[in-house]
Amino acid sequence: MEQLVRMLETQNRVVFITVIATQLPAPILRQLGKACSNSGVPLLVVRTYGLIGYLRVVLPRCDHPIVQDHKTNDTSDQWIRNPWPELVQWRDSFDLDAQNTIDHMHTPWPVILHHLLARYQADHGEAAFKNLTRATLGEYVLQCSMTHRMKLYQAEVAQKTAESPEPEDPRQSLPPLNYVEAKNRCYKALQAAEVPYELAKVLKDPRASSSYVSSSSGSVGTSVQNPAAKDNHATFWIVMQAINRFMANEGRGFLPVTGTVVDLTASSLSYIAMQTKHQEKHVQDIQSVTKHISNIAQECGIDVATLRTVPFADDLNMMVSVVLKNVREISLRRTTTLEEEYTNTGIDSNGDPQPATTLGEAFMMAPFNSEADKEMLGALWYVMLRACDRFWQETGKFPGSDPTATEEALKSDVVILLKHAKEIQSDLGYMWDVGYEKAAQEMTRYGGSEVHTVAAYIGGIAGQEAVKLISHQYTPMNSTYIYNGINGSAGSYMF
Repeated sequence: MEQLVRMLETQNRVVFITVIATQLPAPILRQLGKACSNSGVPLLVVRTYGLIGYLRVVLPRCDHPIVQDHKTNDTSDQWIRNPWPELVQWRDSFDLDAQNTIDHMHTPWPVILHHLLARYQADHGEAAFKNLTRATLGEYVLQCSMTHRMKLYQAEVAQKTAESPEPEDPRQSLPPLNYVEAKNRCYKALQAAEVPYELAKVLKDPRASSSYVSSSSGSVGTSVQNPAAKDNHATFWIVMQAINRFMANEGRGFLPVTGTVVDLTASSLSYIAMQTKHQEKHVQDIQSVTKHISNIAQECGIDVATLRTVPFADDLNMMVSVVLKNVREISLRRTTTLEEEYTNTGIDSNGDPQPATTLGEAFMMAPFNSEADKEMLGALWYVMLRACDRFWQETGKFPGSDPTATEEALKSDVVILLKHAKEIQSDLGYMWDVGYEKAAQEMTRYGGSEVHTVAAYIGGIAGQEAVKLISHQYTPMNSTYIYNGINGSAGSYMF
């Protein structure tokens, strides 16, 4: 700890990818938080105090980009309304009206929607097509399947001999699974895929702008200043600039193809052919975006070989591939700083005031809880941890940590700790009187000790969050996690 204090006294910056702070007193932690904030480096605060565990993720105000979110919901675009020419040519090779039963049941749903959209427009006219709803299109998809299966059924009946088995009446069976998939995904066909909201915010960020400021009064042959030149993740922003240029040119206003084909009902041949078309376009788009990156670097006088791609990938080609494959999941994350938390001056990601909002919500909802739940409230233990820090600042020790303390001295510690807790609650602007006395006694009983089971539990969660921060994969928690080992409850709070 002494080395850390000396480092923070001599310099107010850090040179690490991520900083993990464990069991640090509040004054030193706030200094470290300022240094990390100044350096644009994520800070992970880990602490256990008796049966109470505390975890805080502090993301830099300059934003923490997430490239691979690993979302569980379907964010893919199967390019129904805005396909590229080669994909259109492959889809047009299917003749839905001439298919036999096997082919009818194993045509990929994007191909089905591609054809039936055009058929609906031809059958019902432009006005009806413009007002087409998801429900109407879904019914039309199933109706077309039934019509085709009835045609096949009637042909089988006409050709049936006395010895042949009775053909299956489609009216007595369920529709094919691929047509059910097409019905369920009609929403993907009714409008061209939009840029996801989180990604749109990234691409509209000034650092992703492809317009630059001259670095030398507009002299001919001089380089320009890239808007992300001084950012910790300059390479990430240059890739975003390249994607913006791609969308304005080769992309026809659309994002690059991810190359991902979702699981669907199809024959092996058609699925592989579909996947091949997406992968070929994905490779083309990687080459286009990479070329834009080279042009951007040349305009700004940057050597492409010097672009730092870690931790996103090992080299630029791999980084572009990873980014484009997950382009629809890209987002930025930020939290309030420790200083904003301690001074109660935080703002949320939209720039609006956020004075410990979720902590206040927890206190406001607490009157509806039982007495036992009120005393175990996570927000209450957060206040008590802050109170223990103030106790340490005032006395140089944690309450109850003196092994030679008499019963009277311990009672005095409880009184002082209770005073600090109520002061902190007042500073936060919340009125709450339930449970503080018992909580103060409990924190004094801990004496600043660490319990191995709580430490193991919090350490496991901290390890997961550290991997998220270092790899820029998955979304880190926002922003504080309190674990109550007394009754095994936990809560997450934003500051």
